[in-house]
Amino acid sequence: KANKSDALIVAAARLGVGADVSSVEEFSAALGHGIAPSRLMVTGPNKGTVLHELALRHGTPIAIDSLGELSAVAAMARAIATHGSPAPCILLRYRTVESADSRFGMDDAMMARALESVASMTALTDVDLIGFSVHLSGYDVAARAAAAERLVEWCGVARSLGLAPGTIDLGGGWPVRYVEPADRQ
Repeated sequence: KANKSDALIVAAARLGVGADVSSVEEFSAALGHGIAPSRLMVTGPNKGTVLHELALRHGTPIAIDSLGELSAVAAMARAIATHGSPAPCILLRYRTVESADSRFGMDDAMMARALESVASMTALTDVDLIGFSVHLSGYDVAARAAAAERLVEWCGVARSLGLAPGTIDLGGGWPVRYVEPADRQ
């Protein structure tokens, strides 16, 4: 996602693999180079209504980072749904305690509220929870194992609410520094 090389997108399309997109431009480039919408994942903390609508209209899964985003996506899905259209696929993105200052994902309390909300929405076919994801900084194996364990626990909670998540996404990609740490403050 952070690499702007069209060659990577072309190779991904040729191999039938997906892509992580977090802007309208990335979404359009991936589609334009032949990646199927179902093989994309819309991520990023500030997706915006245009990107949400593109994802919903193309049936592309969306990683949800907040309760507000969950409500907005469900409302938009209801507004643009056609008779018989499937519920939008979502993943709830978890924020680990170690990443408390991250702009990605929801902490434990928000995740519990989001799951309760999704359980009621699923009954109305507003959303389809396909799984959970997490955004981790760095590649520490122990941190990834702990995050995976927590996501498995969230799958259990979801199943106890009658949901059937089948995906765990531990994130990845190439680290990119968009701004200097001091400038982010």
